[in-house]
Amino acid sequence: MKIKLDKEKLFECVKFAVDYYLDERKSNTNRTTGQNRGLGSVINDFVLGKFLEIGVAKAIESLNSSIKCELDFEIHALNQDNSSDPDVIMINENGKERRPKIFIEVKNISPNDRWVGLTQEQLNTIENNSIVDDDKDNLFLIYASLGTDNKDYDDDLLGIFLKSETKNDLFKKFSDISDVYCDIKYIISGRELIERGTKFNEGSYLYETEIIKEPIEKNKATKIRNLGLTIIKTKDFKLPIISRSNVGEFKEFEEFLYNGEIVLYLKKNEKSNRVYIDCKKDTTISNKVLGDFFLKTGEMYELFLDTAGRNPVLKRNNIWLANRRLSSIIKNNLEERLKSIAENI
Repeated sequence: MKIKLDKEKLFECVKFAVDYYLDERKSNTNRTTGQNRGLGSVINDFVLGKFLEIGVAKAIESLNSSIKCELDFEIHALNQDNSSDPDVIMINENGKERRPKIFIEVKNISPNDRWVGLTQEQLNTIENNSIVDDDKDNLFLIYASLGTDNKDYDDDLLGIFLKSETKNDLFKKFSDISDVYCDIKYIISGRELIERGTKFNEGSYLYETEIIKEPIEKNKATKIRNLGLTIIKTKDFKLPIISRSNVGEFKEFEEFLYNGEIVLYLKKNEKSNRVYIDCKKDTTISNKVLGDFFLKTGEMYELFLDTAGRNPVLKRNNIWLANRRLSSIIKNNLEERLKSIAENI
């Protein structure tokens, strides 16, 4: 679902970041690295998030003409009174202000994001809010991203802002504000996250989710079959857990089950393992965390069980859903869910 925003809304987001940077009460160090943040870093940290919040609020309002969603654009320190506030902090209904009846958390999502969800600390904080309390159906995570109608131009919001304000040719390769939009991708309820999500605790790993990629090119597959590699025997139609880079136990994933007919080859090197799946009959590999993978007769695939990123060790406790599995978990469509939120918030 795409929601267009205007120059005034982008200016409001940049103004918030600048006010935050200049506020003497606020620390300008990065909470993760401890490094000092300049104005550019603060703008990067805040503008996109605020821009998406405005887009989500506008989408909700478009489905209920009697309400206005108020967002938090105040500069204030986190405390017990506001640390568990939702992104939509107030509803103006027919001219009267009231607290929202649904807790909305807006999250940025990119095509490369493997997992969605919350840290356990975030979830605990949200659960302390009276809107959620014991009813996880009152919590929704709304995942959105920045999109553009003109793919030939850069969609960095700071560049777009400077282009619109300065009219300088230096910024001509950035999109026009009229071309960008907030694109709502998924809406996940708190109940879905808690009941269907998986806990990945501190000290575990960030894992890849696309463990079966495109089929291997035919000529290369033929060579692999003729290498005389070790054939891995399976039992009870379960795939073995063999880490590609010898890092990670994959204990959170539990079993990988398959139906069909496959032959598994192992190519073992000093620092890595390669597992190839030779598909003899159409096969489905199923896992409760990652979902289903479909393999076609006559194709060969690599089993890519591995960690993601340069430093995959997790620093926090998390509860996550695999991005690739969301469409099978979320039963009603996005528009229906957003309309329900608009009617009940």
